[in-house]
Amino acid sequence: MMKKLLSILLALVIMPFGQAYSMMFDDEDYDGIFSDFTSESEYAESVFLLYDIGVLSGNSDGTFAGDRPLNRAELSKLLLNAVVYTDLDDLGGCFEDLNAGAWYEIYVCNAKELGYVRGDGDSGLFRPSGTTNVAEALSALNMIFEWGVDTESAAVWYEPLFVEAGLQSILVDGLDPDTAITRAVFADILAKAVVNYDLEQEVFVGFTDYYEWVYANIDDYDDYLGDLMEEFYENGGEWSHNHGDEDDILALYKINGSDGLELIEGVDEADYRAIWEKFKSIFPREIRPTLKEFAIFSDGLEETLAYVQQASTSSKEWRIAIDHQDAYVDGLDDAEFVLTLIHEFGHLVTLHPAQVPPNESVYLNTLSDVEYEQLIDDCLPRYFTGEGCALAESYINVFYQTFWSGFGDEYEDILYIADDMEYYTALEEFYEKYKDQFLNDYAATNPAEDIAESWTAFVLDDKPAGNSVAQEKVLFFYDYPEMLALRKVIRDAVSE
Repeated sequence: MMKKLLSILLALVIMPFGQAYSMMFDDEDYDGIFSDFTSESEYAESVFLLYDIGVLSGNSDGTFAGDRPLNRAELSKLLLNAVVYTDLDDLGGCFEDLNAGAWYEIYVCNAKELGYVRGDGDSGLFRPSGTTNVAEALSALNMIFEWGVDTESAAVWYEPLFVEAGLQSILVDGLDPDTAITRAVFADILAKAVVNYDLEQEVFVGFTDYYEWVYANIDDYDDYLGDLMEEFYENGGEWSHNHGDEDDILALYKINGSDGLELIEGVDEADYRAIWEKFKSIFPREIRPTLKEFAIFSDGLEETLAYVQQASTSSKEWRIAIDHQDAYVDGLDDAEFVLTLIHEFGHLVTLHPAQVPPNESVYLNTLSDVEYEQLIDDCLPRYFTGEGCALAESYINVFYQTFWSGFGDEYEDILYIADDMEYYTALEEFYEKYKDQFLNDYAATNPAEDIAESWTAFVLDDKPAGNSVAQEKVLFFYDYPEMLALRKVIRDAVSE
């Protein structure tokens, strides 16, 4: 029995998130497969995607029964079909209440062997006909797709699962943890998780436009706009995906499985580790599964305090770097230091790989200027963050379409001003003209910083009561249950 990458048929039929797979299939090709479920049924695109790649096949009577609660036996089969070859080990009798020779026995026992399912409490029974609730379904997906979400250390074990599912844009609105999940709803969640998994495994490389998606630029949180813009021009008028100077790195650590630090390079210091302890006390492991590196640097007092960027070993993993001199100026409990960390974490959330999938060519800087410019053109009308094209329904693209698309060429023209002084002047005039639309002047730098500043206010401040555009940007996050869950985790940690 081996784990597999899902059928390459995905590469031929999948459309990006945000289009809801609506162009994935010809309606007429699917009508008649199930007697009770057609191409017009809710979640049809996801159900027929899973049908196409052999994950589900329906019931023996020709029905799909999408409204029926998913039972535990069916869950076992779907999990194995999603990630395992069909040559299952000949296992049986793994629970007392399994009927010997029943269709589900081999699936349940193989799933148990892999650790995907377990018995019910102390009874040792599996309850194959028992229903599956939403929390249990997400827990199973966490295991089979290796999300890396830690549920054991969470105050409420399922909360980090809902956060991760929200970040991956796979949740159906209105689902409660204890709600029995229906077959159709689970198919919708599973189909989206399958797509994310295949993207991470690069199944699509060479086959679809996913190869053209590139990783997002992560801008520094720099109190001095002039320093940030100077870097922009030093890079030839382009935002760089690497805002940290490797020469400034004093210590680089790998974040290990127990959330400890393993020194990769540089000098290990107790003060450096104390900064990490402060960071992880605010952002527990379960809400930052992609963060794999921690760096200490210094570029002098009161320059860049912190930044995030792709990790050194993988485009799908992230690093946070913190200036140890600035961190200790007023102490690790200083409000500005904590605010900056929350801002940088906002970049991690809004530019999660499931929101802006990484591209190795961009990460390794192997594209020519012409190829890079073509990526920008191909991204339209979605938001190009500097080095990546956001998915249509990603947080940052929805934010951009809602709050920035109305500027038209007015903002874009500013980016192409060659003279530094003229550029700064134009940007300042842009901010002054639309001052009521931004929380501060730094937010007017670009949409990536605007959404990060709005995220920071969302986390730290009370819910706005006004209706200015700047306040609407903060209210933007209240529409996402997973964001509210993150807010609670961080606020609780900060209040302690």
